[in-house]
Amino acid sequence: MRSTGIQVATTEFLLQFAAIALIVFSCWMIARRLFPESRAQWAGVAMVSAMFTLPVAGTALYLVDQHLHPRALATGIILLAVSRILAGRKWQAAAPLLLAFMIHPIMAAMGVSFCIFLSLTMMEPAPAWLRSWQAPAQSSVAAAFVPLGWVLEPPTAAWREAVNMHTALCLYRWPGMSGWARGRR
Repeated sequence: MRSTGIQVATTEFLLQFAAIALIVFSCWMIARRLFPESRAQWAGVAMVSAMFTLPVAGTALYLVDQHLHPRALATGIILLAVSRILAGRKWQAAAPLLLAFMIHPIMAAMGVSFCIFLSLTMMEPAPAWLRSWQAPAQSSVAAAFVPLGWVLEPPTAAWREAVNMHTALCLYRWPGMSGWARGRR
């Protein structure tokens, strides 16, 4: 900004526009691989664009924030990597994923894991280790619950302290709700 003389607000606006444009472009590239008709491709892009400001899965996070956030830039770059994998050019996905990791490591970690699973499902023919892996039905059901063992453990003191710092997570601590919560006890 110092070398170009562009104001901070203008730079933020341009980067936000670039992030949104990259997400829309990447969605269009993915839709081109998934749908043969042009109408279906643009309908898919329009559907994703219409959901930019919807909260994700009951969180306070949006698909694309109304302000510039590294998550939006990383999302567009990860979607570009996904489009490269769908195009059959898996090695072209490495550079965008590395760039996304430099912008937002948590989003990039999720994007890398998604790209790995997508690449595995697209292998033709499936590798021998993937084809031969079959577990009995009983062990598959039991294995489905093993990773969730931590969910059933009681919360730690550090977790309780972290939750208490965020009042938006507790309904009874919202402004105007404290009297309602006390009346219910």
